[in-house]
Amino acid sequence: MGDRARNASEKLSATTTLTVDIKDDDDQDPSFIYQGCIFVDGVCINPEYTVSVKKIQAVDMDMINSPIEYSFLSGTPSTYRDYFEINPQTGAVKQIRPVDTSVAKKFEIIVKAEEVSEMRRFTTAKLLITVKPVDSHPPEIIASALDGFADENAPLGTKVIDMEGKPIVLNVTDADLGPEDPKPSYSFELTTNFFRVDVNGTLVVNEKNLDRDPPSPGKFRFQVVARESPGNAASAPLSLTVTLNDVNDNAPKIPVIPPVQVQAGEGRRPIVKIEATDDDLGENAKITYSIYHVSNNGRQKFKIDSETGLIETIGKLNAGEQYSITVRVGLGVM
Repeated sequence: MGDRARNASEKLSATTTLTVDIKDDDDQDPSFIYQGCIFVDGVCINPEYTVSVKKIQAVDMDMINSPIEYSFLSGTPSTYRDYFEINPQTGAVKQIRPVDTSVAKKFEIIVKAEEVSEMRRFTTAKLLITVKPVDSHPPEIIASALDGFADENAPLGTKVIDMEGKPIVLNVTDADLGPEDPKPSYSFELTTNFFRVDVNGTLVVNEKNLDRDPPSPGKFRFQVVARESPGNAASAPLSLTVTLNDVNDNAPKIPVIPPVQVQAGEGRRPIVKIEATDDDLGENAKITYSIYHVSNNGRQKFKIDSETGLIETIGKLNAGEQYSITVRVGLGVM
C-alpha cells in the first residue's frame, strides 16, 4: 500500500498481513482403528475385529471430528442380534444371551460406523466371534480292551496286546465337542510305573525286567485318567488289567538227596523219588527226568521214570557195592 504524492521521491508505503483459514469440508469417510491395523494414507484398511478387542472404535478423518454412531449392519447366522448388541456411542459389543455350539460355532457381524453429520458418511468392519464349547461333560476314555497281556522281561516300549493279539489302544472322546470342533490334547496318567500310554495312545511296557514269577504279582491292575492339556478337565478313572505271559526263564530246582541204603538182592525195587520244581508255568514248567551217569559201571542196574522221577533198581545189587547216580532234570529231556 502506498500514497499518491506527485513527487515519486516523496511517496510513502505501509504493509499488513492477512490470514486466510480454509474451512474443512466433510469429504472423508470415518475410519476404524485398532492395534496392529495396516494404515494406507492414514486410513486403517481391511479392519477385522475379534472378541479379544475390548471395543470397536472409529474416528472422523475430517477436522470436523463428527461424533461416530455404531450399529450392526448385517451378519451370519441371521440370529446374531439375539445374542449380541453394540453400544451406539462407545462401540462396546455385549453378549446379551447365552449361546452354545449347537446354535453356531462362529458369528460374523458387519459393524457400521456412521458420522453424526449432515453427510452421514460411514464405513464398515467385520467382527468375528468364535463360540467355545462349554465344558459340561468330562472327557471319556475308550479302550480297545480292558484286559491285556505282555511277556515277562519284555523290552521297553513293547505293546500290550489283547486276547486276539491286537495292541490295546486308548482314545478320548468329549460330548462337548462336535465333529468339526478342534480336538484338545490329552495326557494320560497311570497309577503304575510299569506301563504307559505312548503318543499314539497305545499301552506299552515302561519298566525293564517285568517278572511273573513269585514273589512278583504276575498280574497288574491299575487305573488310567485322561487329562486335557492345557486345562484341568479330567476323565473318570478307567481300570485296566495286564497279565504277564510266562517265559521259560527259570531252571528247574533239585532238592539235595541224602545217601540211600538198599538191601542187596535182585528184582525191581523203588529206591527214591526225585521231586524237582520249576517257577515257570504250563509247558515251561513241565519237568522230565533222566539218568545222566552211574558210577562203577552201574548204568544198567538203575532206571528212572521220566515223568515222576522215581528211581528203581533193575539189576542185581551185591552187598558192599556203592553207586553214585547223577540225574538230569530239564524241559523235554528223556
